[in-house]
Amino acid sequence: MTRCKYFRFKKLFGLAASILAAVLFSGVVYGLSRSQETSTDTLEQDDRLIAQEIGSHSQLEQNLRYLAAHMPGRLTGSPRMDAAAAWALQKFQEYGLNASLETVDVPHAWTRGVETAEIISPIRRSIPVHAFGWSKSTGGPVTGKVVALAGKTGPELKRYFGKVKGAVLMVGEPQHLPPGTPENSFIAVKAEEDDLHQLSPEELKEREDALQELISEGPLTVLLDSRKPHNLFNMGNFTNFTPSPIPLAFILHEDYMRLFELSQKSSVSMKIDLEGSFSPEAAHAPFVTAEIAGSSKPAERVLIVAHLDSWDLAEGALDNGVGAMAVLEAARSLHALNLKPDRTLVFLLTSGEEQHHFGIKAYLKKHSAELPNMDGVLVLDGGTGSVINISLGHLEDTEPVFRKIYGPIAAVLHLQGPAKEAYFGSDHDEFLQRGVPSYICVQSPAHYAEAHHSQLDTLKYFDHRGANQAATVLAAWMWNASQTPDKIPRTSTK
Repeated sequence: MTRCKYFRFKKLFGLAASILAAVLFSGVVYGLSRSQETSTDTLEQDDRLIAQEIGSHSQLEQNLRYLAAHMPGRLTGSPRMDAAAAWALQKFQEYGLNASLETVDVPHAWTRGVETAEIISPIRRSIPVHAFGWSKSTGGPVTGKVVALAGKTGPELKRYFGKVKGAVLMVGEPQHLPPGTPENSFIAVKAEEDDLHQLSPEELKEREDALQELISEGPLTVLLDSRKPHNLFNMGNFTNFTPSPIPLAFILHEDYMRLFELSQKSSVSMKIDLEGSFSPEAAHAPFVTAEIAGSSKPAERVLIVAHLDSWDLAEGALDNGVGAMAVLEAARSLHALNLKPDRTLVFLLTSGEEQHHFGIKAYLKKHSAELPNMDGVLVLDGGTGSVINISLGHLEDTEPVFRKIYGPIAAVLHLQGPAKEAYFGSDHDEFLQRGVPSYICVQSPAHYAEAHHSQLDTLKYFDHRGANQAATVLAAWMWNASQTPDKIPRTSTK
């Protein structure tokens, strides 16, 4: 899930039916197309069978463990991301679906290299550091005085004009990390966002202009607060798959606080070495699609989406290996039940979500002719926690049809009513901007705040029950949306 903010040069969230009933019901219904109006009771029975199938035969965990072990740290453009996409294509095909792999080019792949940082005066102390994705290299160790920007507004930052050339620049004061347990994974990630929300749009513009001017002076590197507690890193990237104007790096929140305080009391010098490298040629950003063809309305399409790429500090198990494997499991379960949907079911795994939704933008550009027939989209990108509900967001006009789709799932899985809050920051944003009704699952936090973009994005926090429940929501929502007679109303382009 993409959640870093950037400044202007890119600124820096009762399941199973009885086995006997399942067998009898599947023998009567599945394998048949339902062109007639589908009742709520029928959809609820269908959703129970989907829950039964996933509960009894899920391959989600074994697939996720294979992905994490053999293809961890799936940076867009990297060999591991390419291998993950090829493997996912093979799994869809093994499950009996018609699947394909497409690629678009990015200017350069980026590989993390040596990363060291050390305070050399007035004390000597090494501190952990990680470069931004696609950060320019320092070209070897560089040494400079630390300049820590105190203040947020443009006038406050203008005090530093003429003082940052050749400096190690700390952009802003340490972040405030709110205490407590978040309600869901989106709120968990939002807590990491910077403290600029109190500024007006005009004040933000003044701040960005001042930062641009400071960057143009030529600091050696920029250090940013990781905005996570407990010595955890965060990660972000420069946007366009080319080297950033100057080297950029995160340091731990705790170190950022100490370094900022030290710089306010005395002159501080640091030595930093960031040795990331770029491929000399363009690299591939793949996306994998699989389909179950519709019977009576094959041109109309219902999609479930998750991104397969991840950051490289860890395995990428929760962000978003779980989501991708839940889409794969939804495909397996629906095909295993021999379902014959009215509308075509599309299962989509993207790359480049962590690079400002690059992959889904490319997909929608290549498939622009299909946009009018995309009847609804559901995205999973909140980690391993069970789904609490689905965000209706600003799509109030879709609520009557949405509830016909969602109600049976909520009854079977005991979900809360649709969330009225709008959550942004994943691939569903891009569908919304093109008028396609798109929703995202709201999930329990399940340690997502710790794992998100950090070195703890591993299988340590994997919850198979939560993940399988989320896969069930995806599969049931997709099936219900494919069978509901009324199409979800189109949305206005933002």
